Amino acid sequence: MRRSGALVLVAIGLAGPVRAQVILGVGDRVRVAVAGERVTGRLMRLTTDSLIVGVKGGVRWLARADVVALDRGVGDKFAGNRIWQGLLIGGLGGAALGGLLGSDCVSGDWLCVSRGEAAAAFGALGGGLGLVFGIVGAATKTTIWQPVKVGSETGTLAWAPTVTTAAVGFRVTIRF
Repeated sequence: MRRSGALVLVAIGLAGPVRAQVILGVGDRVRVAVAGERVTGRLMRLTTDSLIVGVKGGVRWLARADVVALDRGVGDKFAGNRIWQGLLIGGLGGAALGGLLGSDCVSGDWLCVSRGEAAAAFGALGGGLGLVFGIVGAATKTTIWQPVKVGSETGTLAWAPTVTTAAVGFRVTIRF
């Protein structure tokens, strides 16, 4: 009896779907691709043949047969790496521009800026502007999207333990 009890515990631990499926709920943030259009809003209702999505300014009814892709919003993140990207891109772009705009100094010129000096000055200016725009970009929230299987991709393979008075076994479920 001890072996069968351990087997039942192992079977319960192993029970579950082979791959996790994303389950949609009313109120979830969704992004739906239908016929060359992308609709983003809150899921208001899900039926066997349609999705009803609340969007800015109204409600959209979408036929499930027309849905090409469906994503569920699972959270937001801030993109802090944009600060460094802005600094690097602005600095390099400014230095390149300064190198192109600088000139060879000829004696007697009132204002003479060499290519190296112009590259340094424009690089600092471009890097500063890139840093400012990078900070603004980093303060912007980005939604993290998780794909939801639609159409013929909704097949499921799952297993679960079965315990009767006579035996211990597994039940396998396959859905297409």
